[in-house]
Amino acid sequence: MKVIDDHHFHLFNLLNKMFADSTSAASQETINTSIDQLVYHAKYHFITEEYWMFTHKYPALTEHREEHQIFANRVTEIQKKFYNGETNLYPEMLQFLQNWLSHHILKTDAEYVQFTKGVSHDAN
Repeated sequence: MKVIDDHHFHLFNLLNKMFADSTSAASQETINTSIDQLVYHAKYHFITEEYWMFTHKYPALTEHREEHQIFANRVTEIQKKFYNGETNLYPEMLQFLQNWLSHHILKTDAEYVQFTKGVSHDAN
């Protein structure tokens, strides 16, 4: 689905921006803004994805939703630590995000892409 692919592309762009922030000694405010953008877009993406899965009766929706919740919980935890000035977590956070997004998109999301091939839908 093009919409979901566009979301994934944007998530990776945000991750790349965060990496650039980390290598350019960006300010705490810039880092917080980058994290906020990633968290917001991830939640928006999850809602979109889960809605599509629900509407098309995707059988693994519950498991997929649980993965989203694990991600949201972890990123929110990291976000709170950053707000409290713990910027030394940046490498750990970038590694977590890169690993999670890659695994989730390339494996878990790929599974429902296969499911979509058998589903008729109007919008991409």
